[in-house]
Amino acid sequence: MIINKLIFGTIVLASVSLTACSSDNSSSAQSANEPSSENSELYDAAKTPMDKARGVEKTIMDKAAKDSKAVDDVDHDAHH
Repeated sequence: MIINKLIFGTIVLASVSLTACSSDNSSSAQSANEPSSENSELYDAAKTPMDKARGVEKTIMDKAAKDSKAVDDVDHDAHH
C-alpha cells in the first residue's frame, strides 16, 4: 500500500506542477480557449507519460488484487 501512496503522490505532484506551468498570465491577443502550439506540445508531452503511468498503476493494482485474493484463498483453505 506504500507503493499506492507513492504513485498517487507522484501523480498529484505532477498534476499540480503541470497546472502551475500551464498558467498563462501574459496579455496576448490569443483567445483563452485556443491553446498555442507550444502549450499544446507541452500538454501532449506531459499527457503521454501520465497516461502510461495510469496504465502501469492499473496493472499493478489489478495484480495486487489478484495476489491478495490468491493469498486469502490459500489462507482460507489452510484453516479448513
